[in-house]
Amino acid sequence: MDDATPTPVPPGYSQLRRGVARFAIPGCAVIHVAGPDAVRFVDAFATAHVAALAHGASSEAMLLDARGQIVALVHVLREGDDVWLVAWPGVESDLAVHLERYHIRERLTVAAVSATWEVRGLAGPQATDWLAAARSPDVRTVPGIDLGAVKTISAAGVWPGGWLLLVPRAAAANLDAACAAAGLVNAAAAAVDAVRIENGYPLPHDIPERALPQELGRDGEAISFTKGCYLGQETVARIDALGHVNRRLVRLASATVLPTGGAEVVAINDDGTRDTVGGVTSAAWSADGGSGIALAMVTTKGLAARERLAVGAERVTPVSGRFP
Repeated sequence: MDDATPTPVPPGYSQLRRGVARFAIPGCAVIHVAGPDAVRFVDAFATAHVAALAHGASSEAMLLDARGQIVALVHVLREGDDVWLVAWPGVESDLAVHLERYHIRERLTVAAVSATWEVRGLAGPQATDWLAAARSPDVRTVPGIDLGAVKTISAAGVWPGGWLLLVPRAAAANLDAACAAAGLVNAAAAAVDAVRIENGYPLPHDIPERALPQELGRDGEAISFTKGCYLGQETVARIDALGHVNRRLVRLASATVLPTGGAEVVAINDDGTRDTVGGVTSAAWSADGGSGIALAMVTTKGLAARERLAVGAERVTPVSGRFP
């Protein structure tokens, strides 16, 4: 967009897009489900196929209620018989209580362990190689990094090359200091958020009440359509059979940074009248895209009017595929 108005590039943005950077994610909910029945139990409530994960493997997943509406979008890690779940700050539902409600005779414990574990982020196209080097016995590669107690969870759907590092709270400060000493850039929250929005990943404030799984557009990352039964599956299967939902979370490109907090997305009719078709939930400036980029929940009817969408006086364009 030639008339785009740039804003200052936040620290760490370039590293997140072209190198590797680290950052903290305070306030995450961390749930540990332990015991011989833990994997089967969590699999009965997650849209992802948790039982099919190998030891040390991870996946996005959604936890649903009985009506198939989203309780939380989470990241799941399997460690043998144990399962770890990480949910983003702002999830109002107590996930431990949600799971414990259905715990009857299964041999397991469900524990909220956010007080003893912290979450760090590592992202960028070089993040996976950096992580492999940090785990290497060759300490000359990344000196002073001890990842022995750190659990790694893929977050490539959130940021390109992204990882969540689940760190014991007692070791978090030492890990931060070692990463800084190794020259790893600490990305600003604005940079982390901008790249997340570019990637189209929603946080809790992007997910409205009574949202359905396919409305988020994360079918490939978070939903298995071949696994066994789980809570809310009937709704997921029905939507899959129908082939569509009535609204979708989409990215919108604009000439400037759009207002958030539910700013109306409208479709402009031929006579100049406007129909409200959605609302903006997150927005940032994309330095690499040279435009504003936003997440918005928009009706299917509104998306059909893609050349006539606006937020206030600003024309916006739905984005599909990679951005930028």
